[in-house]
Amino acid sequence: MPYYTLFLAWSIYYMVKSCSSVLPWTTCGNSWNTDLCIDDMNTTSNGTNMAGNTSEPITITERRENGTSARTPAEEFFRYNVLNVSTELEDVGAVQWHIVGCLCASYAVYVTALLPYVLLLSIFITVMQEPGALDGLYHYVIPDFNKLLDVQVCQRLCSKHIYYQLLDHSGS
Repeated sequence: MPYYTLFLAWSIYYMVKSCSSVLPWTTCGNSWNTDLCIDDMNTTSNGTNMAGNTSEPITITERRENGTSARTPAEEFFRYNVLNVSTELEDVGAVQWHIVGCLCASYAVYVTALLPYVLLLSIFITVMQEPGALDGLYHYVIPDFNKLLDVQVCQRLCSKHIYYQLLDHSGS
């Protein structure tokens, strides 16, 4: 469960970040980007290709095949902003408070989704402790269909229906 909750926290973080006018994972000019970040899929960050000239742009796929590690802004956003990956294994890094906040928000979803059911159950238990509650529940769950054949019930229903129709026509 914690494993999938972390994915939910990442989704919440991306949703919050997507509310900005320029999506942070579309450009390389952010504080978390490195020199290996490439805005355009056909050029490097300084506008030159692997041969050193600007006449023939190369793709990221070609750069990776040649052993260089160019990254898209989206890769760097996830790696250096969302995860804040440390430099080495011994450097554990600090707590990612933005992800902790999103985790708390994801747990709040569990509370707000389940709380109405808990409250309804507690109200039901409280009401069922009142005198005559079981009789009312019995008549609610198991109706007496013979009452529908009673003439007085039909007269009351018809007279109320006619009364409401007269109110609707007289009021307009």
